[in-house]
Amino acid sequence: MRLLRGAVSPIVGALLVPVVTPLVVFTGISGASLRSEPIYHALQVALLALGFLVAVPLIEGSAQVTGIAAAAALFIGFLALLLDSLPGGVLTFRTHLLAPVRYLALHRSWGPSPLTDQHTAGAILWSVGEVADLPFVAVLMVRWMRVDEREAREADRLLDEAEGGATRMRPWWETDPRPPR
Repeated sequence: MRLLRGAVSPIVGALLVPVVTPLVVFTGISGASLRSEPIYHALQVALLALGFLVAVPLIEGSAQVTGIAAAAALFIGFLALLLDSLPGGVLTFRTHLLAPVRYLALHRSWGPSPLTDQHTAGAILWSVGEVADLPFVAVLMVRWMRVDEREAREADRLLDEAEGGATRMRPWWETDPRPPR
C-alpha cells in the first residue's frame, strides 16, 4: 500500500514524463516498437501507465492536500510543461535524421523529405504535448485555489474561536475623527 501511495504521488508522474519521453524518442525503443508488434503494445501499455501516474494525483480528494503541497504540484506541473517540450523541440530543430537507416530504407518517392517529415513530427509532438499539459496545469491551479480558500476559512474559524466572542475592533479609517478630504 505504501509503495502504491508513493507511486501515485504527484511528483513521480511529473518527473517520469520528461525522463521517459526522451528515452522513447532518442533511444532504440521507438525503432524497436516499429519493428516488433509485442514491443509496440508493451510500449503503449507503459505509456498508458505513465499517464495514469500523472492523472491519479489530480483526481485524488484534496482533503489532505496542503497549500504548500498544491503549490509544489503546480510548480512541478509547470516544470513538466517546460521539459515536455524538449523532445519535440529537438526533433523540430535537428539538422539530420534521428533514425536515418530506418527512414532512408523506406525509399519513399512521394511527399516531403524524411528530414521535413521529422521536423513536422517534432512540431506536432511539441504542440500536442504542450496542449495536453495545459488542462493538468489548470486543474492544479484550481486545486491550489480551493485548498488556499479552505485553509483561509479554517484560519478564520480558529481566530474567531481564539477571540472568544470578543468585540472586534473597527478599522482606523472608520473611527478616524478627522473629516474626509
